[in-house]
Amino acid sequence: MTFLSPWAAWFLAGIPVICLLYLLKVRREKRSVSALFLWERVLLENRHRALFQRLRHPLSLLLQLLIFLTLVAALAKPNLHPGALAGGATVLVLDSRARMQAIEPDGRTRFAHAIQTARSLVSNASEKNPFAIVLAGAQTRAVSGFSAHPNILAGTLQNLEPTDAGGSLSDALLLASQLSRSCTQPARILLFSDALPTSRLPENVQLIPCGRPSENLAITRLASRPLPNSPETCEILLELANFGAQPASPSVDLRLDGKLLEVKPFQLAPGQQIREFFRVPLPANRSAQGRLVATLSTSDALPLDNQAFAVLPPRPKLRVLLVSQGNWFLEKLLEANQQCSYELVSPPEFMPDLAASFDALILDTPTVPAPEALPKNTLSLQGSPWGPLGPEIAPPLFPETDPTSPLMRLVDFSTVTLLKARSISVPDSAHPWSFQSPLRHLDHPLILTAEHPENSRRIAILGFQIADSNLPLRIAFPILLNNLLQWFSLSPDSLPLQLSAGQSLELPAHHSVIRAPQKVLQNPPTPAPPHSQEIPAQTRPERVFLPLQAGFYEIQSDTAIRQLAVNLFSKDESKLSGTDPGSGRPMPGFSTQLPAPADASPAHWLLTLALFLSLVEWHLFHRRRIE
Repeated sequence: MTFLSPWAAWFLAGIPVICLLYLLKVRREKRSVSALFLWERVLLENRHRALFQRLRHPLSLLLQLLIFLTLVAALAKPNLHPGALAGGATVLVLDSRARMQAIEPDGRTRFAHAIQTARSLVSNASEKNPFAIVLAGAQTRAVSGFSAHPNILAGTLQNLEPTDAGGSLSDALLLASQLSRSCTQPARILLFSDALPTSRLPENVQLIPCGRPSENLAITRLASRPLPNSPETCEILLELANFGAQPASPSVDLRLDGKLLEVKPFQLAPGQQIREFFRVPLPANRSAQGRLVATLSTSDALPLDNQAFAVLPPRPKLRVLLVSQGNWFLEKLLEANQQCSYELVSPPEFMPDLAASFDALILDTPTVPAPEALPKNTLSLQGSPWGPLGPEIAPPLFPETDPTSPLMRLVDFSTVTLLKARSISVPDSAHPWSFQSPLRHLDHPLILTAEHPENSRRIAILGFQIADSNLPLRIAFPILLNNLLQWFSLSPDSLPLQLSAGQSLELPAHHSVIRAPQKVLQNPPTPAPPHSQEIPAQTRPERVFLPLQAGFYEIQSDTAIRQLAVNLFSKDESKLSGTDPGSGRPMPGFSTQLPAPADASPAHWLLTLALFLSLVEWHLFHRRRIE
């Protein structure tokens, strides 16, 4: 126990004064009476007030001394909290990581308990006992410098909220140590957390535990990708973990854009981690958002990691420019393909600059520009940008196909007859282009693909003319063209589809975050909440986006709006068992009971006790039980 105002002890010097007043002899007035037997009791009382007879009934003196000591103790401001200081500065380090959102048995979060305990401390702030506040998490920052104003400090604490991200406590302790050295008074650091940092606590740091060990289940991973052999189908990876000591039988429901896809039960042993794969067709509707939500049906301490978010890979509709004198088969296939829209231009009217506004270019002409002049995605049917095709080769009866190439997926060339073909030469000076031959005859490539690793350009070249084969009459023709368009649409993108909370993302030019996170999807999907506001690009001069809450975000560019999913996915944050994540041993200093922050200062209770004792003395005095 400490006293925040120890100077009140000087009032104890008034105890001898109280005793002296109690022993003070009362002077009585002299009067003549007719008889003494009526005044025997008065004479007896007078004898009791003799110097050595006045302490025969000391209850009155004891009550007066007890009332006085109670008032002095209240004036000294006693504090039973272990972090209270009798004098000097204090730096409060509040853990705001995702694990502090764990709910305790009383229904409040660990962060709420930390805030309440911190507020009871800053209520005693003074010039001799200033407080500073540091917030630990993904963004370690000092939210308040040293202040002696309790109301300002309490308002600052009231506005703090935990994040959905992880972080390091060591960085926060380093910042708190720098703050404490900047203060002229001796300073102490109080860490409000439910777990110790990885490094050893300095001597001037005291841990204030804010949590009990708890059972917890978590979704530790939710990811999606298109299948290599079927880009129209998306493969979903779901990973669950049981961080408790008891077996669990939860179920997971998957929803796509608010519509239920599947509900699957699981059996999890203590400490077990399992993975499950699902397959979902990619939405062909352009209005579909592709938002996937996995919800774990369990009631545990941390609801945050019971829901995960993912974005299905988009299937954008390609704008194709066809340069041809007329190719009936090719035009009909482009019209029937729902993944693209095309425009037809004759070869004399074609200019390379015209293709800049299209997603793909199909050249059905022997004149092919240089690779530098071609747009992002190009299919050449009669020539090569690296020079003319090679000499005519013998008609290949059974050309060889590469089954690993995305262009040859489900394509069967065994029924295709080629009347004539030309070999495609690969230039030696085409670095850094990378080449592959999905279709070849002996050592002669019949289809050549080229990719540029820097600007994500892709080029496909056919070494035979469609009219010189029966390919347009075979099912392989529409499948081959569809594979080519999908290969173009899966060009690498600089923006990811998923981030972890607290992970920074450098936005390209002309990109901005336009919508706040939306955690719960309705059926049907609803627009953004009313409080969602556009975040203008000029407010982020470094163009770095740092999401601190899980959910869906939207990133807008000049041409499109991208979906972005943000999740916790941190085993260290989801493990609430009170053990060191590295060794599994109990953490030193981890308390199984929350500190009991005082809703009222002990001084208030002492004042109430003094008032009660005064009433008792008044009652006993009027009942003639004390003098």
